[in-house]
Amino acid sequence: MIDFQVGTLQLVKNLQSDAALRNAINLAKAARAFGVPVVLTSSQEDQIQGQLAPSLQRVLPEAYAARATGRRRQCLGRREF
Repeated sequence: MIDFQVGTLQLVKNLQSDAALRNAINLAKAARAFGVPVVLTSSQEDQIQGQLAPSLQRVLPEAYAARATGRRRQCLGRREF
């Protein structure tokens, strides 16, 4: 799940930002229920984009702790894949 950050969600224009986050949370819950590996990414958490949405941390605490941060971080070569 790519860049579901507090500031980035404000840039969504085709639906309300709370609806976009709610959809992401539902997708995360479904992935957890079916045992689908999830990788969370974020970029520039110390900038205007802000941190990854706290609700994703509550739903996927392990993925949140292992989230890929920064523009150049890649998930290739990770055992989960």
